[in-house]
Amino acid sequence: MRERGRLLRLLFDALLGGSATAGLSARDWGDQLSLVVTGLLVGTPVWWLSWRGRQREALAPAGAPARQSLPRRVYLYLSCSRR
Repeated sequence: MRERGRLLRLLFDALLGGSATAGLSARDWGDQLSLVVTGLLVGTPVWWLSWRGRQREALAPAGAPARQSLPRRVYLYLSCSRR
């Protein structure tokens, strides 16, 4: 969820007086914030619906092929390694 990271970066930069938000006008700040919030509001349900189906498939008794699939392993590796 890239938008979550973008929102945190934007808020921390604003709170700490960083250079990314120092030169933003009120309109530019609103544009950045609305972009991030829209991405979260649209992207989160789409991701969740997709992930829920794949997770159900992987946890089924015959789900070994789903658990061992390369795209799933890469996704889990990348999402867990960033924290």
